[in-house]
Amino acid sequence: LKQSNIGLEGEEQNTNTGGLTRIVGSKILVYFDGDYRHFREQIRAGVAQVMINQLMYGGSIKDRLQASVLLNLPDWFVSGLVAYVSKGWTAEEDGRMRDAIMSRKYRNFSNLTGTEAQFAGSSLWNYVIETYGTSSVSNLLYMTRINRNIENGFIYVLGVPMKEISKNWLEYYRQSYTEDDKNRVLPPGKPIYTLKKQGRYISQVRVSPDGNQVAYVTNDLGKYKIWLYDVREKKRKKMAKGGYKSVNQTMDLSYPTLAWHPSGRYLSAVKEKKGKLW
Repeated sequence: LKQSNIGLEGEEQNTNTGGLTRIVGSKILVYFDGDYRHFREQIRAGVAQVMINQLMYGGSIKDRLQASVLLNLPDWFVSGLVAYVSKGWTAEEDGRMRDAIMSRKYRNFSNLTGTEAQFAGSSLWNYVIETYGTSSVSNLLYMTRINRNIENGFIYVLGVPMKEISKNWLEYYRQSYTEDDKNRVLPPGKPIYTLKKQGRYISQVRVSPDGNQVAYVTNDLGKYKIWLYDVREKKRKKMAKGGYKSVNQTMDLSYPTLAWHPSGRYLSAVKEKKGKLW
């Protein structure tokens, strides 16, 4: 469905790059990227989104209009729960949360939006389940809808206001990661160089068989560059570039795909057109 316009509105019709699960009413539009784990997560996320919407806002148009006016849910509440239901709390999420806690990224929980709000919400739901049990989730959803207020729902079900929950949530992860780091020792060597420019991502990191060269791809809002870094000389060289910048499109970090020849003498890169660069 990378070229499908079903369920798209406004500017999305011109900037859709695919890879997103769309929900239109009670219909779920999923796509398959070759990974059955991703496919399963999409189905679980779509079903969870539909069920939560019907529970919180009702099934009829009248109920939805009334609920949308009286009940205003923040980004982290629904999107975070959907993310947690779709894939649970994995080692990847735990490592990302560790970095966020240690860097004090989530000091102000209420100001988070977008993907950060979704991830923080997923971690908060994980904390609620680990601390108060799985049944507390359904009770929180029900009481939030009945009272038309998240604060009242948390106080009634957990006996703790939302402000206190956010403090306990941070302290829970901070203590957990602090205890884990007590017996750890940093490996020898210098820190890995990272790009500090916001919005730029590094992907497809490939180390040559002899360990002397590292190939990787940088993506800056859709415009990618392929780099080759010489470990011994500490120099990097730009090998190719492509794509274009757009703040409206979703970056596809799966391309270009890099691979080293077993001999270590050749590096191959494949773009979306399936054409070899080298």
